[in-house]
Amino acid sequence: METAALRALCDRAYETRLNETGKYTKRVRVGQVVYVRSGPGRGPYIATIRRVRHGVARMRWFYRPDDIPASVTIGYMPAETELFISADCDDNETGLIIGTCDVGSVETGTGYFCRAAFTGTAVVTLPDWKDA
Repeated sequence: METAALRALCDRAYETRLNETGKYTKRVRVGQVVYVRSGPGRGPYIATIRRVRHGVARMRWFYRPDDIPASVTIGYMPAETELFISADCDDNETGLIIGTCDVGSVETGTGYFCRAAFTGTAVVTLPDWKDA
């Protein structure tokens, strides 16, 4: 079995055990995209779950077009519902998660989609954000 597949299996088993013992109630899984509580007057953040341990989730963040400097997106016309995957990761309590979010790889006219990554200095198109 591949290391990543084995790790995902272990993460799911660990998460199930935590749920059964009542240590946390948010049901999140590795690979899920979630809405995360943000500050007042701002929409929720969006992240993908990389790891879950002891009620803390390692999250990899998406950026909205408004979050990226205009100088970086020159020549790239982002759609209103487009997100940009980043390499930015950090740990947050699962209690900050307010729901799940669907993010596709192509624009369908409904919901969010991601076709590019934001590197901090550039926007790079991707074949599929899940492989990034």
